Amino acid sequence: MPAPTRRVHFEDDVPSPSFSESSLASSSGPYTPPQYGQHLAPHPKSYVPASPLPFGLLPYVGGQVSIHPVLAAPMFGYAPAFAWNMMFPPSTARPTSAGSLMSPASVRGLLAEYATHPALPELTIICDLLPWSITVAPTESASWSPSSRRLVTVGDVLHAIYRALRLPASSVEVGHLQYENRGRVDAAFFSRCGSISDPDQTIELSKGVKRVDFLMEHRGFSGLFS
Repeated sequence: MPAPTRRVHFEDDVPSPSFSESSLASSSGPYTPPQYGQHLAPHPKSYVPASPLPFGLLPYVGGQVSIHPVLAAPMFGYAPAFAWNMMFPPSTARPTSAGSLMSPASVRGLLAEYATHPALPELTIICDLLPWSITVAPTESASWSPSSRRLVTVGDVLHAIYRALRLPASSVEVGHLQYENRGRVDAAFFSRCGSISDPDQTIELSKGVKRVDFLMEHRGFSGLFS
């Protein structure tokens, strides 16, 4: 009998379009927008989850799966526990605690904790801004892996998201964007490339739009909900 999986969602700041993955045709050519744009600043508030018990020791309620507090979407009006611009590797992500960054040792410990309670062998992440789902599975021999048990950790989630968003988007996929979002995706592409110094900037421009650009100005990690 196959192990159960769980579908979770990105928490979006604003209403966003829905896409059907099966409706998109494949194409090998990258898409390059015609002009530069701008992006918005991250949310100023921070949210600090709290619990009297460690996450893995919380009582289990049958039929319900809880998202780890550092991955869970916060209350409305607050930023998530993880401060992470998804343009950059997960090594740049830092959980916030009362507005201050935790120590590197604390970060490494959190990456090794299971992403859900109870722990699961696989997760599927869905975001309305993306016409693709993201499958998260345990990463073999990862530095954050707590043991030989093949269960999804916080580190697995962050690295799976980053790898998925680094993939190129084809002209066909960009063509399925709603008209009002096309310019915002173009702006996100040029903003991302503009943050890179030459000669790497020229190389990145030639690669065209990536999936992370479909998040437009919402590139800050906003949490997951089940």
